[in-house]
Amino acid sequence: MWTNHKPQSRTNQVKGKKMKKFNLDNLEARLSNKIYTRNYTSIPNEKLGNEPNKLILKEVVSALGAVWDESDSYFTVRAKEGVLDKIYMPTVYSLGEGEGVTSYPVLRFSRKLMIPLSEIANLENVEMDFDGGKLAIFIPDKEGNEDNDILAFFRIFTKEIGDNTPTSTEMKQAFKKGKLQEYLGVVPQAKERKKLSTLEEGDTLTVHGYEPLETQYGKTFVINTDKGDFLSNTSCSKVLAASPKLSKEIPGQIEIISKSETRNGNLMVNCSFLIPEDAFDNSEELDLDF
Repeated sequence: MWTNHKPQSRTNQVKGKKMKKFNLDNLEARLSNKIYTRNYTSIPNEKLGNEPNKLILKEVVSALGAVWDESDSYFTVRAKEGVLDKIYMPTVYSLGEGEGVTSYPVLRFSRKLMIPLSEIANLENVEMDFDGGKLAIFIPDKEGNEDNDILAFFRIFTKEIGDNTPTSTEMKQAFKKGKLQEYLGVVPQAKERKKLSTLEEGDTLTVHGYEPLETQYGKTFVINTDKGDFLSNTSCSKVLAASPKLSKEIPGQIEIISKSETRNGNLMVNCSFLIPEDAFDNSEELDLDF
């Protein structure tokens, strides 16, 4: 189902040909060679320098009608004991969920940049397909030089349907029918988490971990505590942005100092967040040195 192209696999067509092939697996392999001093490290686009995959991705973003932002971050590394554990990267999700809300598939680069697949499929000089469980995007060179053609693959965050993960063929058919979002996991929403404002004055939480969460309002954190997971508020997020290494052995503590109501009728809390000195280190900022 190559859009704007005869129904033949572009992947098979370009085998053996010289062209620009962007593959996120290659960048993942390179990032795994680094030592990380934080649990989560957002990689600013500018930090990637002239890394080959970055230069190709810039061309892809431009071809998709979007603007490349050097200050934004399209990759976030999750590390355990200084070693790469997972990379959050441009991925296909379903955006929009809830009563009265129509969801639709998007290629998500960051909270600032999400491109609907329907828009990509309608671009004049871009071809799109589902191949090997990934979204494949082919961009022919405007001058007809096949060496400058681009083939890029992006991961698809699918959910299991019954006992099976949907195949590429099933996703192709679902996209044609406007139902691809039924196969996709959704972009995490902050409203699905408990809020600190549900607590009362004097309540305390023992914090043994946290993880970043991208929401429609921006980046925040989910705080793992002895009383369950809570969505961080602004003051706690500022503390967690310093990447303290919290664990059950080295926990932090949150105490609700006061609770009030805003003019809009929303509840808010003022809290303290104590972090042990052992949870911080004085390591220098990550240097990717590409």
